[in-house]
Amino acid sequence: MTKSSSDFPYVFHIPKKKNQWEADAWCTDHFGKRWSVIDNRQGVWCCFWRGFRSPGPGQYEWLFKNEQDALLFALRWS
Repeated sequence: MTKSSSDFPYVFHIPKKKNQWEADAWCTDHFGKRWSVIDNRQGVWCCFWRGFRSPGPGQYEWLFKNEQDALLFALRWS
């Protein structure tokens, strides 16, 4: 089953200056392996660099399937 952005309704942005790699490791420890269209379609979270696109230019976009996961992420990384 292919996921779309509607499968990840909870979105959070963090600026590039924060340590994205630490946040990535934290998510892996708490929620499991990141979603990937290639090898982990069961994942419940993912992260993308927004580049200069809006919304969130110059930020990383974190997407979550579960509201409670997004809340924990926001509490830890905001």
